[in-house]
Amino acid sequence: MTDPFDKAVDGEEAARLLASPVLKRVWEEYEHELLERALQAPARDNEARQNCLTAITILRKIRSRLESKKFDASKAANDVATTGEANDKRRWF
Repeated sequence: MTDPFDKAVDGEEAARLLASPVLKRVWEEYEHELLERALQAPARDNEARQNCLTAITILRKIRSRLESKKFDASKAANDVATTGEANDKRRWF
């Protein structure tokens, strides 16, 4: 997706999701649950521990992607504003 308007909209939605108290709470609870499962897995069950740690890594990557989209929204919004101004100027010349 290269359209600045779409990036701005995605960024606003990402910001809304990241600010949601319910999503924050559920995210933290699930990450904690996965960590507890990894710690409580039998010593010989490396696969179970690895699966839990992989799930935690994926959760953190998703959060990082949302934060990146949120950060990029301000740049995209600026691009939309700049493009709009440029289009207005072209109409007059």
